[in-house]
Amino acid sequence: MTPHEDMDALMLENTELRARLEEAEDTLRAIRLGEVDALVSEGPEGPQVFILQSSDAESNRFRSDILGKVSDAVIAVDEERRLIYMNAAAERQYGVTASQVLGQPASSMIDSRWFAPQDQDEYQTTLTETGVWRGRNIHIKLDGTVVHVESTVSRLFGPDGTPTGRLAVIRDITGHKEAEEALRENQARLQLTLESARIGDWDLDLKADRSRRSLLHDQLFGYREPVAQWGFKQFLHHVHPDDRDEVKRRFRESVENATDWQVECRIVWPNGTIHWIDMHGSIFRNEQGDPVRMLGVILDITARKKAEEALRENEALFSTIIDQAPGGVYVVD
Repeated sequence: MTPHEDMDALMLENTELRARLEEAEDTLRAIRLGEVDALVSEGPEGPQVFILQSSDAESNRFRSDILGKVSDAVIAVDEERRLIYMNAAAERQYGVTASQVLGQPASSMIDSRWFAPQDQDEYQTTLTETGVWRGRNIHIKLDGTVVHVESTVSRLFGPDGTPTGRLAVIRDITGHKEAEEALRENQARLQLTLESARIGDWDLDLKADRSRRSLLHDQLFGYREPVAQWGFKQFLHHVHPDDRDEVKRRFRESVENATDWQVECRIVWPNGTIHWIDMHGSIFRNEQGDPVRMLGVILDITARKKAEEALRENEALFSTIIDQAPGGVYVVD
């Protein structure tokens, strides 16, 4: 596989991982309703919201016909942190049965770990002040398996307002974390490949005309430090005036037809020197099919262009010598 093919493969893998992460985030947001006594169940007719009214919460919150439908693990503890409810998803997630652990301390089933000491303090403070906490931490199961989870924990109250325990809806995001790690590793590999080849990368928002770029991208335009604002408008400002119309025409055709963009042109650095660049970009569409992003790379080809120009000059000089020679010209091996 050539360096360019390897780079293209890495960029494709990087895009696919981003899409997977965005899809996972959308799913997580769907179950965060902002109500202490609200649960979301994914049924055959789509998401269903179950509200546990305060006066009936004590009798309704553990009904299996509601909580049993929730695909995430749901557990409840009393004020002494003893397990008083777990749904089938929790049994599967933690590898236990309700009959084994109900009445036991939650710590007998889950060893909760925090990423930092202050995270646990924030959990306690938020739950006390608002009645609801949402966040991430680590659960270690009985068999030693480490699980990354995202949870919504709500305080439970009896009909008279007396605290009775806590209800937790827990989603296993271990796969999500692994995808994040794979994405970071992939980005590192991609960046190493690009930097080794002296290739800058960029990601342009076509609607806002703003882009994310690597430092090398900006350096290829003559800047030592990252430029604060950059879009197609700023790019055109750096293109040599004699090349600007052609560059603009090709870019417009690429966006209108949702096709790849490729152009070689001259650019003018802030110090006035002229350089040649080769740019490639690929269009990405939204769900409606509208072009919304262009992801691409930039390569400095000044040395190649100078070599091509030198070759042309030498060929022209040789041709002149041949034409003006009074006699024959012989080439001897």
